[in-house]
Amino acid sequence: FCCTAEGLWETLADTFSQISEARIMYLKKKFQNLSKGSTSIMDYLGRIKAVADQVAASGNNISDKEKVQQTLNGLSCFYYNS
Repeated sequence: FCCTAEGLWETLADTFSQISEARIMYLKKKFQNLSKGSTSIMDYLGRIKAVADQVAASGNNISDKEKVQQTLNGLSCFYYNS
């Protein structure tokens, strides 16, 4: 336990910043693992946007270049052979 208010705030900040770092890592991994699968292209794009928005809300951003790259990476071979 902390002896001062400042010490308490530092402990709280350390505790919750670690949780938020874990959340950011989780969301970024979730973003990297997105794939279209059997869903519609609109649903797939919506999921990409939703996860990117969650990452942005946590104080980080996913660049447009990363969004495009993930969009293409998550497509099946059907889209590459068309």
